[in-house]
Amino acid sequence: LAIDNVKRGLAGLDVNPDALEADLDANWEVLAEPIQSAMRAAAIAGVPGMGNPYETLRDLTRGRRVGQAEVREFVAGLGLPADAAERLIALTPASYVGLAEKLVDEYLA
Repeated sequence: LAIDNVKRGLAGLDVNPDALEADLDANWEVLAEPIQSAMRAAAIAGVPGMGNPYETLRDLTRGRRVGQAEVREFVAGLGLPADAAERLIALTPASYVGLAEKLVDEYLA
């Protein structure tokens, strides 16, 4: 009975792509993951100033929303190698998918 009720409830839901896109665009902090990964890779390569990427990003994102300008300014000021900085600055919340594609492919395989 409970499963039937859930099925009926879910059948009545519709996806609103415009609302999803607006919500994603309002949450630039999702780019903290690729920024942190780039900082860790730079630290391994010996780039100075890349210690404690988690803490550095936490200071930027914890408890508040950050926008496009803040994220891009932050990345530009990190001292990352130019190619890594350019890739990160080109990212948007909508264009960054992380491991999502790989995980979906593995799940559906």
